Amino acid sequence: MARGSFVFWTTVKMPKAGMRRLGGMAHGGIFWRAVENAFTQTGRYMQADAAMRVPTFTGALKKSLNYLVIKRGGDSSLSFYSDSPYAAPVEYGSAPHEVMSERVRMWAEAKGISAAAMYNAIALRGTRPHPFFNPTVAAGQDALIRKLEIAIKRFVRG
Repeated sequence: MARGSFVFWTTVKMPKAGMRRLGGMAHGGIFWRAVENAFTQTGRYMQADAAMRVPTFTGALKKSLNYLVIKRGGDSSLSFYSDSPYAAPVEYGSAPHEVMSERVRMWAEAKGISAAAMYNAIALRGTRPHPFFNPTVAAGQDALIRKLEIAIKRFVRG
């Protein structure tokens, strides 16, 4: 990760202590492997979903989308992130600001737009939001909940 880069990050945790309702049965390795598998499948889903949603010019933002499944102690977590400096401005848009970027010039030319006109438009209006991260996180959390419910039902049934 480049020095000073912004990391756009969300984490979903599955604490072992939160599974006490299963009466101690959840402490078995089989159940936790199922939980880790659900986290991994959801991470892959989120990576693919965000890649379909994100606007692409060079592909750098799409390539920056990643996930980690982390196990610490008895807890598991899924972290989905982008370390691209463009992630937040693309997701939320930007306020009007001065820009004289080679990438903006290349993008404008590829779209058949004058680079000067693009610079002026960004200076006057900023950029529009193109949500890709938050919709993916919401969909991923829903998918993870469904996968965990299935894992719990299978485990409880035996």
